[in-house]
Order: sequence, then C-alpha cells, then structure tokens
Amino acid sequence: MPGRRTGTRQRIVDTSMRMFVEQGYDGTSLREIAEALEVTKAALYYHFRTKEEIVEEAFGAHEHRLDELMRWLETTGPSADRDAELLDRIDALFSGESGLVMRFGQVNRAVMFRESFGARHLELMSRLIGTLTRDAPGVEGRLRSILAFGAVVLAATGPSDDEAFELGGTADERRAAGRRVAGELLAGLR
Repeated sequence: MPGRRTGTRQRIVDTSMRMFVEQGYDGTSLREIAEALEVTKAALYYHFRTKEEIVEEAFGAHEHRLDELMRWLETTGPSADRDAELLDRIDALFSGESGLVMRFGQVNRAVMFRESFGARHLELMSRLIGTLTRDAPGVEGRLRSILAFGAVVLAATGPSDDEAFELGGTADERRAAGRRVAGELLAGLR
C-alpha cells in the first residue's frame, strides 16, 4: 500500500528527500545519498535504481495521504467541529512527510515541471482545494477555505529560502499561528 514504508526504504526516502531539499535534486547524487546513509551504492541500488524512483515513492505516499484526507472530508458534513478537525489533520499531515514533499516542490521547481510526479501533484492539490471549497458559500467562503489551507500548510512546512515568506519563530509557534489564523478564517463560514 502506498504511504507505508518501513526500515531501509523509509530511511533512504527520508534521507534523500532531506538532501534534495537542502542541496537540490540535481545537486545530489546517488553516491552522496549512499554515503549519508553509510551504505554502499550497491545496497542503495537494491532498493532504488534512480533518484526519480526515490521521489516517486515519496510522492506516492504523499498522494495516498492526501487521498485519505479527501475521502474523510467528502464523507463528513460541514460544521465547526469538522473544520477544527480538518485543520488538525492538515497540520499533522504537512508537519510530517508531506511537508517534506511540499518543501521538495518549493526548492526544486524545475524538477517539478519536468517530471511526471510534478503534474500529478498539481492535479492532486487542485482536487484537494476543490474538495475543501465545495461546501463553502460563495466567493468569500471559497477564498476563506483556500487561505485557511494555505495558512496551515505554510506554517507547517517550515521556513522558506525566500525572505518574503520567512515567518520567524519556532516550528511550534509557526504551526500554532497558522492554526489560529486558519481557524479565524473558517469561523467566518459558519
């Protein structure tokens, strides 16, 4: 099942994705990943033949988690309680592995445009936004839903290399602020 990796494969994906965020996808070699993991290149090849396979696995797990979120959202009627739980779920999702996937996309924009996982990711995020806004009343309601999602994701995915988007504070402070702002935006819907 996508999204369920254990042991060595999980370690490879986690380490690789962090390196791709820190050094860039094109600036990171499989040899460097093997060295960071303290394994031979052959051992790495046993699990993944290419960097693209590693990223595909990370994005596949991310897509699975987003699909689960959308299924839950589609089966849960709109309410203040649902909105609060939704914000908690989005925060948990993007504070973890999905946050690393989002950071990968921010840092490696050219890769996102040239690889198939980039197009799939844009389509999936578009579906998620559509699901988030389906019950929102009117233009203002849809805008509030989108901005609430953005506040939680931006706060959870951590600092950006772009100073215009640097939030400051600790990770916990950013997440709490994002959650508060999103809650205030969604409170205007009910």
